[in-house]
Amino acid sequence: MKEPFLDEEEELINNNDDNNIINAKINIDTYNSSNNIISTNFEDDNLLINNEIQLPNSNSSNYISPSPINKIMDYEDLNIQASKESRLSILENFNEELNTVIKFNIREASLIPINIINDKSLSPDCYSGVENAPSPLLSEFMKVDTDLVLTPLLNERKKFFRKLSISDIMSWQKKELKISLLIMTKEDDNLIAIQMFRNLLSYMLDRKSSKRPVQHVIKFIKLIKFGSPRLKDEAYLQVYKQLHKNKKYESLMRGWKFLAILASTFAPDNNDIYNLILKFLFFEYKENPDNLIKNHANYTFVRMVKTKNRERKMPPFSEEIEYIENLRPMQIPIYYFNGKHIMIKIESYTTFKEIKSIIMDKLDFSNQRAIYYSIYEICYKTSGTEERYLDDNEIIADVLSMWNSDIKKSKNNKEDIMFRLYLRLLIYYPYDDSMIDNMAIEYYQTVYDVISGKFSLSEEEILILGALQLVNEFGNNIEKAYINITQNYQNYIPWEYMHIMSNEQWIEKIMEFYSYFMNYSQINCKKEYIKLLEDHSTFKTPLFGSKFSEKKSNDNNDEFNPDSDIILGFKPEGIVIFNQQKEIIAFYEYIYIQYWGISANYLVINIKKGNSANRKLYFHVSETNVIQTIMTIYVNFLAGKSLKEITQDIEKRDKSFDNNRPNKRIGTKYIKQIDDEINENDKNYKKFFIFPNSSGNN
Repeated sequence: MKEPFLDEEEELINNNDDNNIINAKINIDTYNSSNNIISTNFEDDNLLINNEIQLPNSNSSNYISPSPINKIMDYEDLNIQASKESRLSILENFNEELNTVIKFNIREASLIPINIINDKSLSPDCYSGVENAPSPLLSEFMKVDTDLVLTPLLNERKKFFRKLSISDIMSWQKKELKISLLIMTKEDDNLIAIQMFRNLLSYMLDRKSSKRPVQHVIKFIKLIKFGSPRLKDEAYLQVYKQLHKNKKYESLMRGWKFLAILASTFAPDNNDIYNLILKFLFFEYKENPDNLIKNHANYTFVRMVKTKNRERKMPPFSEEIEYIENLRPMQIPIYYFNGKHIMIKIESYTTFKEIKSIIMDKLDFSNQRAIYYSIYEICYKTSGTEERYLDDNEIIADVLSMWNSDIKKSKNNKEDIMFRLYLRLLIYYPYDDSMIDNMAIEYYQTVYDVISGKFSLSEEEILILGALQLVNEFGNNIEKAYINITQNYQNYIPWEYMHIMSNEQWIEKIMEFYSYFMNYSQINCKKEYIKLLEDHSTFKTPLFGSKFSEKKSNDNNDEFNPDSDIILGFKPEGIVIFNQQKEIIAFYEYIYIQYWGISANYLVINIKKGNSANRKLYFHVSETNVIQTIMTIYVNFLAGKSLKEITQDIEKRDKSFDNNRPNKRIGTKYIKQIDDEINENDKNYKKFFIFPNSSGNN
């Protein structure tokens, strides 16, 4: 059998079951606060289970035109937050400097060098877990008997015609395995298990190898994909075996590191083996006199419990493995759209939902507000950008692993590539002028959307917006403003409009408008900038690249071109379909959408209007779980639900849909190449874009 191995560029999961449409059922009889939402109802995983919406028809005499966005004001401590946040514009002044100690190199997807981290930075997982294990978990693994669990599962082994005991089998050995520890039903699983043990021996330095140890652990984890779930149990038992009666301390400690890496990736499939390993870790922590081993036992215990319901979809990347080996948390920057950032400590199991909660706390915002935000991924390339809203339940380390893979591909293609994570508004909510940080968040996000091409603008609008942006950054200092726009003009002009005139002409005209606004305050600049865009169809509208599936849909009355890219936009009142020029093709109000559903690759909506026949429309789109969240929020606000009820509903759905989350990053390109229109004076049009990089914001 050829030795199975996956290159790092390969995806571990390929969930393309387009027929697996997952939904919940919602009945909304009238538009008032007493409506009830029926719990998630799964009838057939292979069929569309309807998200049923029964909002009142707009022709009804008792119908009030809904303004669901205003209902977002009902969270409990809005007034308290308003006074608190007015003390300081966090986005204008707050920053945690990147330096050599906490630097995260996005381009290389590498983390803090371990050799510059001090002992005080050990992961909290080293200190909590075994001591705080819940009673039900303790009672579960305490009653596990090793012999009773393993006797029916292990392959029988003999030595000199003597049958080996469980203790003998599960003890350290230097020789390679000739047969898997566990009884396998498939020969391929047995061969994979033998190869896994070779990699384990090599990592623990019990077998000579020309490869680096990290390569062996990555290969070990990837091999498990080739066989049955029993290989997960085999993996844990192989390491468990090598930790018993191992007299070589260096080998022993590398075995503990290996176990921590496994526990950061997946848990055993067999519940008895899972409890057996937990029991082993518990007593190692309680009874082993070696403090380093105690730390490893506690660290691994916590991770096994965490990964039981949060299995990784991607293998750890080499820099992450270095952190796990040293029991350290990783640190990454989360950016705001003004270029500032906040450093966040993460573990291998940390989700984006947890990241948002940490950010809300650091910004002194109400944690209830986290539902309105998303973590937003931007991949900067020389050919443009790819973007996506990250689902709250995605594990951040999986995303970093994907970055690592993509960066390697880009090097092979000789293309520059860089990634950043941003805090981005997903749901826009009202605020008053005293909440200046809210205005700052919306303003800087809107500036990015303008520059990256999410608005169709007139020449005059571009000039006014560019001038307001300059005044916000430099006030009435015309000299600094002119120097900055000359050096960084690409940060003030939407990319797709740069070819209309030369750089010099753009700069000259923006500076003319600058003189009209140069005495505006920063707050007024932000307000006027946002106000100018209010009438645009893409304003305050999350956008998702999509294609219409004519084959799956039962009609094409809107005459979508199935071969052309379209953009889905989600407003408080309904779904907008745009073409690539941001022109509206169709608009579907939620009050006429009876059902909707999602799979990993499709959004399905069922439209009923008056006496006309039902229309079932399929749109091929990524980020379907984020779309489900947006629609759930807006439809529930239309139904009069409170923020607390909506949050609970989303959490309930998250648990139901977790196994259907795509692990593949699919970007949405908003910036189009127009090489034929770029003249020699506009070579910088394709300049690597990281907004904003002007001196006024750094």
